[in-house]
Amino acid sequence: MVSAEQPAAVEYTKKALSSMHIQGATRETLPPVGDWRWVPARRRRWHPPSLRRGRMWCHTGRRVRPILPCRSGYAKGHRRLVSAAPVCDAPGMERPRGYGACHFVGRWFTRYPGFWSTITPGASVACRVSGTRNVGVRIQIAPRQSLAPAIAWSVDGSSFRRAVCLPDPPVVGEHRVPVEVLADPKPHIIRLVVSGIRETDPLWMEGAGLHFGGLVVDSGGIVEPAPAPNRYVLFLGDSITAGINALGRGSVPAVNAAETAYPRVASDRLRLDCYPLGFGAIGITRGGNGGVPPASGVLDHSMHACPVGETPPPVAVVVNLGTNDRSADARSFADGYHAYLRLVRGRYPSVPVLCMRPFVGCFAHEIAAAAEEVGGIYVDTTDWNVQTSDGVHPGPSGHETAGRRLADMLGSLVEA
Repeated sequence: MVSAEQPAAVEYTKKALSSMHIQGATRETLPPVGDWRWVPARRRRWHPPSLRRGRMWCHTGRRVRPILPCRSGYAKGHRRLVSAAPVCDAPGMERPRGYGACHFVGRWFTRYPGFWSTITPGASVACRVSGTRNVGVRIQIAPRQSLAPAIAWSVDGSSFRRAVCLPDPPVVGEHRVPVEVLADPKPHIIRLVVSGIRETDPLWMEGAGLHFGGLVVDSGGIVEPAPAPNRYVLFLGDSITAGINALGRGSVPAVNAAETAYPRVASDRLRLDCYPLGFGAIGITRGGNGGVPPASGVLDHSMHACPVGETPPPVAVVVNLGTNDRSADARSFADGYHAYLRLVRGRYPSVPVLCMRPFVGCFAHEIAAAAEEVGGIYVDTTDWNVQTSDGVHPGPSGHETAGRRLADMLGSLVEA
């Protein structure tokens, strides 16, 4: 199972936490002794001023004491972090269930208490639900997020459907987004994919991506981790890998669709998990939008000062970089690409590394030479005829073509 990365502990400022109160808690809704909840500021007036603003507290029956955020998203030695006085956004939906009961794939980390966060389009969550007809998603909108993220979901392997989480501009705070009304309360597999994030939001420094707090199901519903392939392919790339502009122009969540991108097409054909790591405008010699550093700087970090934890190695690594380096000279790109492949090979010494020729055709000779030097496999895409939506980014048919051709090459390499 490809588990979510465990970052180093994150320091939360008073200002950041004070904007995250869950409103509506009363004395009756305070949790049992030892359970962790948010307590509104008006319930803390008996504490010193330094302890009254924007912290997370534990009600012990006689006093309320502060706690620190944990790397795993749980309060150490206590029960799961849940929300006090939940407010339902759809009829029939109750408290969020499923945080910690899902199969996470991709760069997930903890930035807000009670939420898994990601800034990489294509990251996914898979759950098995039963005993419910209504399914929703609990998300957190962070400050300085100019547009709400888009999500896509699939039920029991059906085609993906997608929606932007909230009307724009989004409202900062916690929201419940209904996504599906199931035909019956029998067990179903729900797969959620981060379809689109605005690439120019402050992704790297502030983590302004998607913050997932679990599924929302009917009272009595059960959420469990979905059966998983336990094997994944790591895709290292740029906006093309992230599915940006797959449905049009503008690089906004409404036209970005990571669920249609070639990494997921190839992975699904091989029945493997898809682990994409792509950002808009990123390259070997330049950083990406949203404050993202060059490709070598994101290999070992989920965001700024958030190193990637230990995960099982992938069955293959696919590198598709160079499109955004077209303004660089060939020598600079060749040196940088070779150094990048050495980093990848050093981290995954026994895993096949496939180096794709960019669909626009640049730096083909340099990529082929570097792949040969580090023991990689050069993937010549010259005759793939990838159709684009804007001259650079593939559309759905282009991604389908690229994913199918790539799966044909990966098939013999990843056989168990």
